[in-house]
Amino acid sequence: MTEGPITTAEPPAQNADAGTARPASLSAPGSIGSASPPDEALGLLDRAAKQGKLPGFERRGDHAFRALVYGEPFDRELLGEITPSDGGCTIALRLRLMKKFPVIAVALVSVSIWPGVWLTDSMIQTYFPGYPNAFWVTAAWYLPLTVIPLPWMLRSMWRKSEGIAREELGKTIGKIERALKAEPVRARATTTPKAL
Repeated sequence: MTEGPITTAEPPAQNADAGTARPASLSAPGSIGSASPPDEALGLLDRAAKQGKLPGFERRGDHAFRALVYGEPFDRELLGEITPSDGGCTIALRLRLMKKFPVIAVALVSVSIWPGVWLTDSMIQTYFPGYPNAFWVTAAWYLPLTVIPLPWMLRSMWRKSEGIAREELGKTIGKIERALKAEPVRARATTTPKAL
C-alpha cells in the first residue's frame, strides 16, 4: 500500500508571533501571491495600514509600496512591487537598509571622541593635581581605549540589528499575507512517492 508523497525539502522555520514562515535571509525576503488583482491588493494593504497593522506603509506609484521593518538601531524598508499574475497578483519583496541611522551613528562617534579627550583631561587635572599637565598624556591612553573597541561594538550592534530585523520582517510579511489573505510563494518542494 502506498501513502501520500513525501517532501524532501525542509519546511521554513515558523515565526510564532506572526504565524507565518520566517524569511531565510534579509537579502531575499521572497514573494507573496494573492488572488486579488494588483489595484485591489494595494487597497487592502492601504486599509491594513490605516488600521495600524503595517507600520510606515506608503504607496509608491500604482503598483508598489514600502513598509518599515524595525531593526533597532538599523531600520530597514520593505519594498514591494506588485505584478499581475494568473487571476491575481504577485508581490516581489526586497529589503533595503535605511541610511539615516548609520550616518548619524558615525557622525556621533566621530564628534564625541575628541571632545571626550578634552573633558577627561580637564577633569583629571581638576581632581588629581599630581597628574602630568600635558594634554598628549591623556590623549595617549584615552584614544586607544575609545577607538580600538569601535569595530567590535559596531559588529555587535549590526548582528543584534540583523536578528531583530529578521524577526520583524517575518512579522511584517505575515501582516501583509493576512491583509491579502494570501499564501507565500515559496520554492516548490520536490516530491517523491513513498516506496512500498
